[in-house]
Amino acid sequence: MKCRTVLIRYCLAFALIWISGCGKNDEESTFKQPVTPEQAASVLDLSTFPLMKDAKSGARAVASFSCDAPGDVKSVFDFHRKQLVSQGWKELPNSSVTDQSASAMFGRKGFLLSLSVSPRESKTMAVFIQNHGNVKPAKLPVPPKAKPVYVGDASAMYVIDLSIAETKEACRKLLVAEGWTTYGAAGDTVD
Repeated sequence: MKCRTVLIRYCLAFALIWISGCGKNDEESTFKQPVTPEQAASVLDLSTFPLMKDAKSGARAVASFSCDAPGDVKSVFDFHRKQLVSQGWKELPNSSVTDQSASAMFGRKGFLLSLSVSPRESKTMAVFIQNHGNVKPAKLPVPPKAKPVYVGDASAMYVIDLSIAETKEACRKLLVAEGWTTYGAAGDTVD
């Protein structure tokens, strides 16, 4: 009996050591909290992201990039994919690349990035890259009885049998309880 107890303790200790080391790699976030713009820029600053030859720059900021690029969907997408991969981003499952459009999600150090390419009427390709940050929507608190409609890498949607005002207040309370702060208003978005 004593030998069995020692073996069980050994196995449990080994399992705990093994589990505590699992999943720790270069992809794990070094940031345990939502990041500041400066911290996000240390992972990727899209305002300095390389343009393709003959591309016309659009809006460029730390967390977003757009341009109009010459070429077809696949070649423009491949150029940007290669740029991201060379910077350590890993393409996530479910990318879609066709002659009509391309889209993919990439991850690195706990951050999520989207890349999309689609044709414009001007015979150029519209390129959009967005850094979605290191907050996983599926991990955010939701009011009791909220039912998921869609929960993905970059978004989460729920339905609930409450009024808009009641839902807003319930979400606000849950977020504040977890340490989030309100920022005011932007357009028709408040809090």
